[in-house]
Amino acid sequence: MLIVCTKDKTIRGWAENGDSNASEWGKVHLLSPGNNKSKATQELEALIAQLGDTEALCIHAHGNDDEIGDEGSGDDDWGWTYKALANIFKSKKPGYKGNILFRSCGEGVDNFSSRLRVELEGLKALKGTWIYGQNRSQDIKRPYPKPEKLDKDVTLQAAEVKY
Repeated sequence: MLIVCTKDKTIRGWAENGDSNASEWGKVHLLSPGNNKSKATQELEALIAQLGDTEALCIHAHGNDDEIGDEGSGDDDWGWTYKALANIFKSKKPGYKGNILFRSCGEGVDNFSSRLRVELEGLKALKGTWIYGQNRSQDIKRPYPKPEKLDKDVTLQAAEVKY
């Protein structure tokens, strides 16, 4: 499953473009652009709840080391911290053991995906899940990697949730 968690038309368009390889992730879900943050969170929670127990998940959004979502900080912009997302996973998909790729920018090795992993360990959630992410700016129109080849992508860093 691929979930686009931003209203950015370039990212949304890329996820629907045949050259993006998005179809490798199965169904592509674009959160409804008219949603406010509360409704976008409800939609994201519902999609995570539908995720198969070992189904690979890609979340594409703008991001930094602390949060993912929209690029700006307007009243209706979406944004989820790694702590908020960890709580969503714990409550909506506690037995999940698939791989997760965050297709968002990072600023360093201690980025969103690594912080999420540590937060999940603290919550004793998603043990055995591998979380992949980037630690620098990303080209929005770079093709999505195949879910089964995440460990072969040299631009990704990964860590397993252990506790």
